[in-house]
Amino acid sequence: MLNFDLNAYGGPLFLKLLLDQVTTTSEANLKQPILIIDIYRIKISCPGEEISKVVDVFTAIYENIVSLSNGELHIDSVKNLLKVLQTTSVSSPSMIFSIPCPNN
Repeated sequence: MLNFDLNAYGGPLFLKLLLDQVTTTSEANLKQPILIIDIYRIKISCPGEEISKVVDVFTAIYENIVSLSNGELHIDSVKNLLKVLQTTSVSSPSMIFSIPCPNN
């Protein structure tokens, strides 16, 4: 607070400075879903290999990634998703993703 004028001291300034310290950045928030994609293996992570649950999980993950990336989905994310889909022993899973694609 020492960088601000004495007249600015008070609740709103203190709250803003406090929130700046405890709120994580969108970059930090983006690392977790990307980590989940990297380590997720359908056979291990989803008992019974229920593909509908996997679809639900990854739809939510990709919606968060798109939201945190200002509407952009990096090409590596798609490649990583394809790797995850290859970790199932289900012979022909019927997987439908409704991942929002940004308008170019």
